[in-house]
Amino acid sequence: MAHLYDPGTGVATDELSYEWLEKGIENFEANNPGCTVELEYYKYDEMDTKYMSDYQSGVEHDVLITTSMLFPQHYAVGDLLNLQPYVDQWDQAEVEDFSWNPVWDICCDDGDVYGIPLGLHIRGLVYRKDLFEQAGLDPESPPTTIEELLEYAEILTNPDENVYGLGMYLGTERANLECSFYPFLWANGGEIWDPETKEAVFADETGVKTGQFVKDLVTEYGVTPQFAISGAYGDAMDSFLNGQYAMMEGFGSYWIANIVDAGLEDKVGVCAVPEGSSRFSNCYSLSVYAGSKHPDLAMKLVEELLAPDVITMYADGGLPARQSDYEDEKYQSELYLSMLEIAENGRNVAETVNYMKLADSVAAAVQEVIATDGDVQEIFTRYQDEYNARYAGE
Repeated sequence: MAHLYDPGTGVATDELSYEWLEKGIENFEANNPGCTVELEYYKYDEMDTKYMSDYQSGVEHDVLITTSMLFPQHYAVGDLLNLQPYVDQWDQAEVEDFSWNPVWDICCDDGDVYGIPLGLHIRGLVYRKDLFEQAGLDPESPPTTIEELLEYAEILTNPDENVYGLGMYLGTERANLECSFYPFLWANGGEIWDPETKEAVFADETGVKTGQFVKDLVTEYGVTPQFAISGAYGDAMDSFLNGQYAMMEGFGSYWIANIVDAGLEDKVGVCAVPEGSSRFSNCYSLSVYAGSKHPDLAMKLVEELLAPDVITMYADGGLPARQSDYEDEKYQSELYLSMLEIAENGRNVAETVNYMKLADSVAAAVQEVIATDGDVQEIFTRYQDEYNARYAGE
C-alpha cells in the first residue's frame, strides 16, 4: 500500500532505524487489516529529487521521508499533500509537542503543514574540557564572543603536538557553508540570499569580511589547519574525538552518541559563539505524497510512526522531535540540555528552490578563498555573479 523512503544508502546503516520502521509498520498493519507496507530505500541526497521527478512522471507513492532544506522546492513542484486537515484533528497538546521545533515553520507553507519533523539537527561549538585544563583555561567557561573564541583558539593551538585550537570542515560538501561559514556570517549580521530580490548576496561587505576571517583562521592565526579544506565532514569530528581539535565549530547534535561511545561525555562541553547566536537547524520529516491514492491510510501510517513509543527509537541521532521526550533521564545530560538551549535560536537555511546550488556556490567560494592567494572580494563576487546569472529571481 505505502512506499516509505528512508534516508539510508539502500542498506541498513543503523539497526535502530529498522526497529523504528518495523515497530510503526507492525502497529499500522495490525490496526489496518489487509494493508501492507512496502519499503524502498534511497540515498539521503537523492530521495527528495526522486520524489519530485516521480510526481512529475506520474509514479505512485504514499509516505515519504523528506528533507526540510528542500521544502521550498517541494512547494514549487507540489508533490507533498497538505496535512493541515489531519493535524487539525490532533489534540492541541499533540500539536505543541511537535511545533516547538525550530524547523516546524519550514515544514509549513502559508500556515499549512506539509511535513512532521522526525527529530532536530542543530549545530554548535564543541570543546574539550580536558584540553582546556591542560592549557590553563577554565573548562566551565567557554568563549562567549568571537574575540574570545580566537583568543582561546590561539592558546589551545600547539602545532608541535598536532593540536589545533579551532577545528572546522572547509571542504567541498555543503557542510562547509552550513556548519563553518554560516555561524560567523550570521554573527556578523550577514545573509547569503535576499528573499526580496531572490538573489545571492554573499559577496556583500559582510560576506567578504566573514570570508576573510575564516581564511585568516587558517593562514594568519594558524588555529585551524590547512587540511580542513580536504576530506569529509565526518573527518572533523574524528579529529575532535582524538584530541587533534580542542574546539570544533559545526558540531551536530547527531554526533552526541559518538562522544558518549568514546567515553568523553564528561570531558566535552558545547555552546554557541557568540552566546545566543543563530545556528543552522534542519531535520528529516514525514510527508504524504500528493499523488497518493490512499491519503487517509498514508496519514495513519505517518501517525503510527510518530507515536511516542515508536519515534523514540528513531536513530537519526539528533535531538528528539517530541518536546515531551526531554523528560526522559537520557536527555538530562549537559550535552543534550546545552544543545536544546542552542536550538532555541535555530535557523533554517535560505528558503529558495535552488538552495542546494546556492550552498554549493558559497562552499566552493569559501574553499577557493582558503586554498589560494586570490582576493576574497573577487572570488566571492565571481561565484555570486555566476549563481545570479542562472538563478536570480527564483
